[in-house]
Parts: sequence; C-alpha cells; structure tokens
Amino acid sequence: MTTEPGEAGPAGRIPEAIMNAALDLFYRQGIDGSSVRDIAGRADVSLSSVYAYFESKDALTRAVLIRSHELVNQHVAPMFDEPEKPAFGLLCQALRMHAVRHMLIGPAGIASWINSYSLPKPMRVELHGMQKRYESRFQDLAKQLADDGQIVSANLRLKIRMLLNAGIDTGRWYKPTGPSTVEAVADVYVDLCRSVLKG
Repeated sequence: MTTEPGEAGPAGRIPEAIMNAALDLFYRQGIDGSSVRDIAGRADVSLSSVYAYFESKDALTRAVLIRSHELVNQHVAPMFDEPEKPAFGLLCQALRMHAVRHMLIGPAGIASWINSYSLPKPMRVELHGMQKRYESRFQDLAKQLADDGQIVSANLRLKIRMLLNAGIDTGRWYKPTGPSTVEAVADVYVDLCRSVLKG
C-alpha cells in the first residue's frame, strides 16, 4: 500500500503509523469491528499514544477517511482542468485516473468509500458530502456531453455511479504481483466506460 509521507521525525511517524494501522483494520474488519486497542496493537504503539494524537476513535476514523479521500482526489481533480482536451476524452481520462489511483493505493483509496452508515451522523454527512462533490465532477461533465449529443443520456447518472464503483472495485481485486499491469487493467476499464457511455 502506498501512502503519503507523514511529518518529519519520529513523532510525525507515530500518527502516520496509527492511521495506517487503522486503515488496514477498517479495510479488513470494518470500522465497527476495529477497536482502538486493536489499532494500537497493529501500529505497535501504546493505547495512550493513540489518544495523545487522536482524542477518540471517531477523531481517528475521521482523519483516516478524509486522508483516504484526498489521496484519490488530489490525482483525479486535475484531470478536469484541461480545457484544451475534447470533453469526452477528458471524462475518459478522469475515469482512468480514478481506477488507476484505486489500484495503486489499494485500501487507502477504498476506505473513503467504506460503508459509513454506522458512523456518527456529522461524520457521515461530511463524508457523503465529500463523495458527492467528487462524483459531481464526473456527473456534470457527462451531462454536458449528453446535452451535446456526444453520449447517450438514458440512465446517465446511474451509469456514472456504476462506472465509478467499478473503478473502486478494480482497486479491491488488483494485485501488483498479478499477471496484468495497472496500465493494461486501466485500458480495459476505459474501454468499458466508453462502451457504456456511447451505447
């Protein structure tokens, strides 16, 4: 799993280690199935160390989910800022990067889309808002393309949502040690996206 670097120095590595341990457990066991004690053990730190950096499990969960979302978004969002590209190519490029990032960062990219219904309502609302803003960039561009007659407009919102979910699922099963490269899998994914949007 690839993660962003933490702060410099040993103290900066402790919260990073805690978040990585939480991420791993959330991915494997779910948020409810992962206790702070489990997270501390996985990070090889004391329970008090976890609480020194995160006042509660909710605070830690929020930090992990926001970081997970940002790890993908920071690579995908710039794809929409290339106005010289044809709009359909731009949408396919953004969808490709969506899948590529989920393959490259694995659980870190998937955690932000984790089933969040058990989270406290304010955190759930915040997370859903982030997901909605992320998805809306794809939806808005697809609508523009449909209005211009470049793609089929029937069930467009559902199609984009399903394609995004397919990109996330690609990250779930992709293994760097497997027979296919990231680029080869991304090519197949984009071919699927094109056929769904044009058909």
